[in-house]
Amino acid sequence: MTKPTDPTKNRPVQQRVAFRARELRALDLASQFKTQAEIGREIGISASGVCKMFQRIEGRLLAEIRDKAEARKAHQTLKLEHIAREGMRAWETSKLDAESEKVSASDDGKQATERTKRSQTGDPRYLDQARGALADIRKIWGLEEQSTGQGNATNITINVEYSDDFFGRDRVVDASRTVIDVGKEPEQPLVLTDSSERTPNHENSDASDNPA
Repeated sequence: MTKPTDPTKNRPVQQRVAFRARELRALDLASQFKTQAEIGREIGISASGVCKMFQRIEGRLLAEIRDKAEARKAHQTLKLEHIAREGMRAWETSKLDAESEKVSASDDGKQATERTKRSQTGDPRYLDQARGALADIRKIWGLEEQSTGQGNATNITINVEYSDDFFGRDRVVDASRTVIDVGKEPEQPLVLTDSSERTPNHENSDASDNPA
């Protein structure tokens, strides 16, 4: 369906105000469960004109909702990016040598200061904080499902029966594979394996051992 054009575009301000007032009147009548034909008679246009009017109103509302949602997502992304940066900065700081200072007093009243350094390997909790913030950003923009590429999997089992084969026995072959609904080919190839075998048919084996 093509997007209806706005008839008030490039019109004088007074005409745009009058048109918006007519739209508000139509919405008010619609809230009273009036039909489009009844609304058209009330505001002086046809029923098809009322339908196009509602389409324009819905289009504007949807556009406003989308714009607000995108703005909210962008605002949340900025906050999460700040959290991720702070987590990485804290991680780098946690890898620096820890310095400690100890002040002690001697018997003669003099103070002695002892400084020591202790190496650190870093606190992985800060990495978890940064990684969690980045994961939330992917979720906000719908990148989590695309990156995983996982969907509902369906197991399909194919049973093929072979009766009275060349060796005089019945054989049942089972084949199973997993199909992922994103259109990706399964990593494991389709393999046919014998699931059951029966003992050879003595009559057929006797016939094959004793040719005419």
